[in-house]
Amino acid sequence: MPLKTSLLSKPLFKNLSHHILFITIVNIICTFLLIPFSYVLSSINGSPSYDVGSKYIIGHDLVLIQFYFFGTTGFAVIAGIMLTYYLKSESASDFLHSLPIKRSSIFMTTICVFLSSVIVNLLLNSLLLLLLKIYYKDIFMGHILNWIILTFLFAMFTFAFTLFIGLLVNNIVSHLVFTVMIIVTPLLLNIFITGLVDMMFAGLKPQTDDLAMKLTVPAEVINQLANNNFSIMYWFIVAIVTILLLIGSYFIYENRKNENINEGYSNKPSEYILFSWIAVLGTLLAGTAAIAIFPKNLFFMIAIFFVTFFLLYYLMEMISQKSVRITIHKRQMIISLVVTIFVISMILIVGKIRENYIPELKDIKAVSIVDFSDQNTNNEFLYANEVEDMAYINDTVQLHKELVGKESDNYDGAITIKYIMKNGSKISRHYLLTGTQKSYVNEIINRQEIVDKRFESIDWEEVKNSSLAVEKQYHNDDENGGAYLTLSMNEKARLINAFKADFMKLKSNYDQVSLAITDVTLMLDNNPYIGITPYHTETIKVLKSLGFIDTVSDLYQTSEFKIIKDKSQFDNFTNVNYEDLWNIKGKQVNDKEVKKFLDNNKAEVKGDVWYISNPNLNPGIVRISE
Repeated sequence: MPLKTSLLSKPLFKNLSHHILFITIVNIICTFLLIPFSYVLSSINGSPSYDVGSKYIIGHDLVLIQFYFFGTTGFAVIAGIMLTYYLKSESASDFLHSLPIKRSSIFMTTICVFLSSVIVNLLLNSLLLLLLKIYYKDIFMGHILNWIILTFLFAMFTFAFTLFIGLLVNNIVSHLVFTVMIIVTPLLLNIFITGLVDMMFAGLKPQTDDLAMKLTVPAEVINQLANNNFSIMYWFIVAIVTILLLIGSYFIYENRKNENINEGYSNKPSEYILFSWIAVLGTLLAGTAAIAIFPKNLFFMIAIFFVTFFLLYYLMEMISQKSVRITIHKRQMIISLVVTIFVISMILIVGKIRENYIPELKDIKAVSIVDFSDQNTNNEFLYANEVEDMAYINDTVQLHKELVGKESDNYDGAITIKYIMKNGSKISRHYLLTGTQKSYVNEIINRQEIVDKRFESIDWEEVKNSSLAVEKQYHNDDENGGAYLTLSMNEKARLINAFKADFMKLKSNYDQVSLAITDVTLMLDNNPYIGITPYHTETIKVLKSLGFIDTVSDLYQTSEFKIIKDKSQFDNFTNVNYEDLWNIKGKQVNDKEVKKFLDNNKAEVKGDVWYISNPNLNPGIVRISE
């Protein structure tokens, strides 16, 4: 009787602990190698002194931290499957449920075994981190605490999700497949749907939806780590969902019938839902692959859809029935097929509607057109700004109407049209352009009054609030990769103010500034690369004061320059293909001569002498006043 009334069962706790003992040890060792040992490894390898880890949690290397959480996902899933073995075996289920132990006690004991495994791992490795803290000054107590909390929440969510799925299926392989597939379903659906729509319909560029990312918790963890951007509210919601999953699992377990254990699923609704779920995902994947091979061939895509569906159905039935000789459940197959056809039909119908949709003029607040065939990063920074000008908005809408349904395989450029609607929503379309269409776009976006409005629309406060770093790209054989400069808040403010002063001072000659590409760029979170040119004198002063460069010529890593005598060759180079620059007629000169002019502050936006740097490295045009 004591067992019947106790919340936990010590014999069962011991039994289940033995089941996951090996993977618990492996998890402890892997955590040690990826978190505490990363600090030791950095000392051995002589890693740079600047922080390459997370701003919020412990760990010297951000990549290793991401691997750690990926491994935590695997551990929680495997542990969840192993701890619920008694839900997949008739003999184990009959034996365990014949003991004088309440189901509530079995359920709580299963959870506590997993919790103890996670806690032991965190305690042991936290103690090691505290010992290492004596030697490594970049180990902080707050980071260790954040790491413990985040790991605990993430591991518990993944385990609770695995436990919930395990109560719906009666097969270990199905348990693993459905857990992995469903936990990443939002992201997979987003990828497959946007990929399919992009290849079927013009203008609809594939992109990762923020909501899809947030609903895919393992992917969002990696995303937040990569961007050093943790949301307390998000993790509070994850904690609530974890609790709800555990409560739901408890009620399912309490009402679960042991006599169904030899069936593939615990009940018919679960069977229909899970079968349809996987059928939709698998069929979408196959359809997207088919369209990639045979673009816009609707007949071939439909044929692939049906073949894939029936192959998936037989495969899932073989897993469920644990045999290659299966019994076909017609009702289940028909329901899954109807659901799959409905979902894919709706995707194609909505895709066609979106392809033909053009906003009404009265509903548009502002627009932007970014020419992605223009390889100049400064132009991307400028042209991405939305312009509130009715004439420009009207031209953009007319351009959009010209492009709908007319995308060519023989393209010469690409643009993204973005509408900012009066209700606050945003609409984007991405089109490939023919040479004629590209010329038409250039006429619209390069009108001087529109360029001026783009300068006026730059939100410098938003720029200042963005994350900022500076990159210098190396091209020498001995110096592959690049150098990076991370900035304090004061340094960032100084650099942004200097860049703003240069940017606004040079706006009347922006066509020339935009051609002067160098190897040093500012990296913003919203506009990843903004080129720094020899004309950005105030910005260069700040970079010198920060020790990132010593001279103006440090902006260039190239050793090849051409002097250009015939300036008429540049008449049509407002938007350029930079690979063509080196083909312009000119005389190759000694790079030391050009760099001497640069270091003597001879770079002038209206200079008479024009040089081109080697386009095989980082192409650009710089004008010098001798």
